Amino acid sequence: MGGNIMTDWNSAGIAAIVAGATVLLVGCASMSRPADGPADRILGADSGVGEGTASSYAEIDGSGTLAAIGVVFSATALDGLPGGSDRHHCVDRNEDGGIDEAHECIKTYEYVIPLPDAVARRSDVPFKWVLLNWNAGGH
Repeated sequence: MGGNIMTDWNSAGIAAIVAGATVLLVGCASMSRPADGPADRILGADSGVGEGTASSYAEIDGSGTLAAIGVVFSATALDGLPGGSDRHHCVDRNEDGGIDEAHECIKTYEYVIPLPDAVARRSDVPFKWVLLNWNAGGH
């Protein structure tokens, strides 16, 4: 190997990570709800995304069991998403001491969306936040 993480990633590896995260979230969202009534939805704090906001939520049933975790977007959250890179995934490939964003950065933005405090503090919930990625250059 010997390469750096930027060049060792391939589309199959990224697809596998995305698929794994999707299965994990769908698994949480599809947990059955008891017959004792609908789950209460708790919203997390708003996080700026695009020209709007995104917020995590959790649904907890009447017995206190986590029924779902998800993300809600405002109507304008997907408008005006940035181009370029947030510089989280840059590597000085040519080792010239600087980062050329056009050639040494992945064109992606990461948004860390915290889960509602009441859920993130629970010892039976292994999640503390949701990570949203916007890939300005596509895959």
